[in-house]
Amino acid sequence: MSGVLLTFLFILQFVSFFLIALLFTRLSNAKEIEKQHEEFMKEMDDAVSAYLFEIKDENNRLIEELAITNETNHFIKKEEKTPIDEIPFSPRSTVSKSAVAKLYQQASPVKETVESKNELTPQNQVLALSNAGKSIEEIAKELGKGKTEIELMLKFHHE
Repeated sequence: MSGVLLTFLFILQFVSFFLIALLFTRLSNAKEIEKQHEEFMKEMDDAVSAYLFEIKDENNRLIEELAITNETNHFIKKEEKTPIDEIPFSPRSTVSKSAVAKLYQQASPVKETVESKNELTPQNQVLALSNAGKSIEEIAKELGKGKTEIELMLKFHHE
């Protein structure tokens, strides 16, 4: 009787060791998946922050170009300039249509002179510079565009 009981206990002990080993492997797999997930989240966070940084740079460049355009065309007097944070938000525009039309007409000659300089379309310029062996960063600097925009133009052209 005691022999049967001892063999039963040994069998139970081996089964329990097998189950413990099985649980350990599943736990290690879960930890590995968690590490991969954390690495993926970090990569995504880096990609989003790089994208936001690029957008911020493009916005700052746009603001600088608008400021230069406004200074050359005397749209805004220096005394009337206010920081963006001090301008109250209004969901409805308070600028009259005639004022907008007047500003648009004054800005049109500047746009036409820029367009006359660049007879090629931006996509053709990108392709020409790319075929000349320039990198995406060099093309973006030369054309005054973002790296992502240049990458997209090249990607859509190759498809």
